Amino acid sequence: MTRYETLLQNCEADIRAGRPIDVSRRLARLNSKRVAREWRLPLARICRRAGLYTLGLKLLGPVVGLSDLRRSEQAGHKATPGESAEYAMLLLRSGAVDESLQILSRVDYAEAPEALLYRAFGCFLNWDYGLAVPALREYLQMPLTPSSILNGRVNLAYALVECGEFQEAASLVDETRQFAGREGHKQAESNCHTILGQIFLLADDFKRTHAEVEAARRLVSVAGSHDQFNLTKLSLLLKARETRAQEPLQQLRELARGRHDWESLRETDLYSLKLEF
Repeated sequence: MTRYETLLQNCEADIRAGRPIDVSRRLARLNSKRVAREWRLPLARICRRAGLYTLGLKLLGPVVGLSDLRRSEQAGHKATPGESAEYAMLLLRSGAVDESLQILSRVDYAEAPEALLYRAFGCFLNWDYGLAVPALREYLQMPLTPSSILNGRVNLAYALVECGEFQEAASLVDETRQFAGREGHKQAESNCHTILGQIFLLADDFKRTHAEVEAARRLVSVAGSHDQFNLTKLSLLLKARETRAQEPLQQLRELARGRHDWESLRETDLYSLKLEF
């Protein structure tokens, strides 16, 4: 087994166990300029899942970056659909939504089904959840790994919640949570509890929201990836609703700005107005 194979295997185990901080430590000494082309995509995927977006962009930038795209094509090294899709997703997580969606529109979904999932994420950031739902349903019809199926189901449930389809979302979350438990995906289990918590918060059922937040926390740590940030966001929104205080929302607003998470920033403004119009 090569050095990179071992590194990827260890990072995957850390992510499944909900330990993104350990991934950061493993990749801290990685020199992106010296990584061979064959390892750039799998390492970039790990970076994205662990919230290390800048490092992921450094890995794929020379291959897919718009400034290098023409040169790469002329040299006969055109980016693969998978590389383009992953680069677009990293851009999306960094706040470059329009640029990301432009790249995804040129990706062959048959060659890179994940581009459908990433397109749905772009719809999330544009608050167009109704458009995300069919993209996610199409994604789940593709031949996928168990991990990808889990991710697709979790995000479909999230989109259904935002569309007000609470009953379908809750049913899907319950099935997905059991599937995640069998597959040993603690992060996916945690995400399911977070989504249920969101449903209960929207129904002003604070007691059940608390229960779901605590269930999610028992599975993974709160700091780190995008998924774990959603748990932090839910906790702060719950605190603001219960205490009718703006301080938790101000804390969330600062966190969202720091992550360039404009969707969460707008959501914070919405909850702030609900407390004091």
